[in-house]
Amino acid sequence: MIKRLYDTIVGATVNVNQLVENGDFSNGTTGWTIPNTYDRTVSDGILSITVNDTSYHLSIFRTGLFVTPLHKYALFVSAEPSRTIDVLFRINDNSTLFSRIATANSWNLLSGIAIAPDARTSEFQLFIGRNQLEIGDVINLQNIMLIDLTALLGSTIADYIYNLETATAGAGVAKLREWGFFTEDYYEYNPGSLESVQATAHVMRDADDNIIGNYDLGTDTLRGLFKLDSNNNLYADGDRKTSDGVIQRKYGVRAYQSGDESLADAITDGTNTVYKLAAPTTEQSTPFTNPQICDPDGTEEYVTSNGVPVGHETRYQL
Repeated sequence: MIKRLYDTIVGATVNVNQLVENGDFSNGTTGWTIPNTYDRTVSDGILSITVNDTSYHLSIFRTGLFVTPLHKYALFVSAEPSRTIDVLFRINDNSTLFSRIATANSWNLLSGIAIAPDARTSEFQLFIGRNQLEIGDVINLQNIMLIDLTALLGSTIADYIYNLETATAGAGVAKLREWGFFTEDYYEYNPGSLESVQATAHVMRDADDNIIGNYDLGTDTLRGLFKLDSNNNLYADGDRKTSDGVIQRKYGVRAYQSGDESLADAITDGTNTVYKLAAPTTEQSTPFTNPQICDPDGTEEYVTSNGVPVGHETRYQL
């Protein structure tokens, strides 16, 4: 049954980061420190490691990849081992963040959320198959990623995600994906950059996945912050664009100032800072259609130019 909805777009800003350079091995090299006794090749974005000396543990370091003390991190790797093994995500040699089991002869997407130790010498490491490997075993790896969640979303949301993951393995990562983050297999290296909502279209589909409405939303950049409500639901507190094209600006952007990382209503990448204005301003942009048709049994999608999840306030016709 076709119904109608009334939409308002709300902005938010994140500090996008992915700290592993060449984590997909696309340039044909590894960039990892691997025991010299282990054979290794790189082909088609896959690092293949062959065990030929079990007197050395298979511990691979990302040399120079240091983490920020007490920040929360999301870690990802796809692994295909020739035998079922444990893969440990570690900091230095003595601090296991978490471990996951990789089953034999299939690709395993391994992920988790961890807190970095309170030590500035902490370096990211994968520790693979301790005391489980035999001569001739092969481990294939691809799409290694490390994301600073505290920098990405702020400490309150990062702490909530970390607590979910600690209570139930996988729950934190699942919640991030439910919110629209980390939906791709791999994200390129990015030491940190501010990205804000850039919703370009609102696409409506019926229960059979047929497009029944495709509404142009313009090309505006809408800034703000993601926050949690009293029930830990994610919402956007930011610039608002209504269908008449009026944008209420609640957040501004400026060059970084010392102390910006500690402000309650701001997010920074160390170069630029998005901050809450003392008083909102308004400006005129392009209108969009309201109401829009929708199907209660269908789906709706916001198309974006940069992948930042779109905040919105939507009223549905009963």
